[in-house]
Amino acid sequence: MELKWTNARDRGFIDLAARLDSHLDALSPAQHALCAPHNLLDGDALVALIFDNGQPVACGALRLLGDHTGELKRMFVHPAFRGHGLAREVLRALEARAVTEGCRMLVLETSPALSAAVSLYRSVGFRPIDHYGPYRGMNTLCMGKAVGEDAATASLQTGRGQ
Repeated sequence: MELKWTNARDRGFIDLAARLDSHLDALSPAQHALCAPHNLLDGDALVALIFDNGQPVACGALRLLGDHTGELKRMFVHPAFRGHGLAREVLRALEARAVTEGCRMLVLETSPALSAAVSLYRSVGFRPIDHYGPYRGMNTLCMGKAVGEDAATASLQTGRGQ
């Protein structure tokens, strides 16, 4: 397995994102139709792809929102490769890249019905936040997490860093 950085124009990312869209559409066509326009990424989005024998099998993207905030997008692991920690590996890479890019906060939007994804996000420190941007008023779950120096400060202030 190998992780590579690319952009949203990468064919492997486009193929995995299409599989993700099919999955989300099957889960909730109406909700997917509402959220789909907000899932489009410009070509400069930072994309992490994991390859197995040259084939892309997992992905995630980082959209820089400004104000030291990054948004995680398009997290997906090919069904045949689930259960091997690849989503966690993509998350770690995206968080490290976000810190390198100057982010102090990461946010994401997901469906509450994606229980495995929600559990993963919680396990790495994401917590529910108010809906932001285009997701205000939607029946989705928004989550956030302080990263970098802000995460260390928050951890010390709450006693979790001891």
